[in-house]
Amino acid sequence: METLDALHAINDSDTVWIYQASRRLNATEQEELLNAGRAFCANWATHGKPLEASVLLIDGLFVIVKVNSALMAASGCSIDKSLQWIRSLEQQFTISLLDRMQVAWMDANGQIHHAGLNEAKNEHANGVLNADCRVFNHTITSGLDLKNAWLQPLSQSWLLRFLN
Repeated sequence: METLDALHAINDSDTVWIYQASRRLNATEQEELLNAGRAFCANWATHGKPLEASVLLIDGLFVIVKVNSALMAASGCSIDKSLQWIRSLEQQFTISLLDRMQVAWMDANGQIHHAGLNEAKNEHANGVLNADCRVFNHTITSGLDLKNAWLQPLSQSWLLRFLN
């Protein structure tokens, strides 16, 4: 299982897409997903030209697709292809990857938690999701932001407005 340390493999100028699974994948599923990711990236192209792309799976929960935009940027049709691939993963593993109401946070001990938005509200009310936690922001699109702003203090995160 890859950890957050795997982010060093991403260049600051890379374009990234982050998808959070609705549940952690087991070891077999992780292997299958990564194999599928390698196969997808080997054939992924834009305007007939191959993209330099790869897939990371962090903590069995976060699927990160990256493209070396310095060589060739993904375009509309190639991005559509990647979404088709993500949808196929959802069916294959009976998970959701496109549900933006999924929340993930890291507690003060470095443990990653995930829940639906309503459950996250309950975790906040019970003090489990608190000011010491950092929230994952899946809207970022660059390797630099992935390294520097993917995790945000709860007080500065997108989630805060939903908790109050």
